[in-house]
Amino acid sequence: MGIKRTGPAVFFLIMLIPVLAYALNVESGRVRLEINEKTGTFSLFSLSEKEGQPLSLLYSDDPRTSYFSIAVNNRIYNLPASSDFRREIINEKGQPRIVWTSGQLEVRQEFRIIRSFSSEVNNGLAMSLRIRNISSQKLSVGLRYLLDTYLGENRGSHFVSSENRSINGETVLKAPYPRYILSPREHSADSGLMLMLNVPGVTVPDSVIFANWKRLNESSWSYDVSTSRSFSNPPYSINDSAIALYFDPQPLLPGDERLIDLAFGSYAQGGYLPASQNVNDKIADILSQEKETGDPEQEVALVRELIAEIDLLMETDQKVPEEKIQMLRQLLETLKARKADFED
Repeated sequence: MGIKRTGPAVFFLIMLIPVLAYALNVESGRVRLEINEKTGTFSLFSLSEKEGQPLSLLYSDDPRTSYFSIAVNNRIYNLPASSDFRREIINEKGQPRIVWTSGQLEVRQEFRIIRSFSSEVNNGLAMSLRIRNISSQKLSVGLRYLLDTYLGENRGSHFVSSENRSINGETVLKAPYPRYILSPREHSADSGLMLMLNVPGVTVPDSVIFANWKRLNESSWSYDVSTSRSFSNPPYSINDSAIALYFDPQPLLPGDERLIDLAFGSYAQGGYLPASQNVNDKIADILSQEKETGDPEQEVALVRELIAEIDLLMETDQKVPEEKIQMLRQLLETLKARKADFED
């Protein structure tokens, strides 16, 4: 986060009081999620013992700078700032969700704290955005998520991809994507915010734009990238980078739902694969099915998740938790047994 505001510090603090006063906190393992109940925005903190104090993974002085927008029939809504959407915050068993409702849409923003491959405790966040058409008309619906990063702003490289590509100015990425993007912490190439882009369980965006936060914020939606521009927008926004994830508009029939899944957290060897978090539940579901009623597509999806998980585990140089190894063995045995059932 570079310079975003001008004016006396006292005025700045007064403006922040209503933003900071209402927070729903969920803490598990090495991660803390804070949802501002007044604005519907959130902050995410790493609680690593090595840091000594919580490390904010996104700019948190004003969490309203990270938010998502919805495009509905070419009209853009910034949900936390929009009077067209009602907001309800619900917390069930440490898994909070925000329900945004307008006359046309219901958007459920669901949060789930997760673990990376190399960690025995929770250290990341999975977020699902479920957009349902509650109107009687066909709609065109897209989503843009603006993430106000800041950890890489004091380094030579604001962002680094899993392929070790440095991003130091305006850039647009399209498929095929790297597995993740890292906003690296100052003086450290192996810590910071890790945003998963291309792994099972994460919705692949149509494009990812890296640019100055102020420019992206003022663009509302579409943005023309100029690779000659830096992350500064003088005179008030200097060295201030951000990421915008674009999920292009798609037709949404009455009653239909569009699901967008995201995952991010502190840097971890092997990264995050949110699809694997529910593998044990999927195993139980499959074992409870008779072979005549089993769903082959579900089992094919499970095989793909298994392959992706093994691939990522092979790339990490850290010790794999025994619990993870046992889970994978159980999954392999389950799939072998189901294969034999279908061959009978």
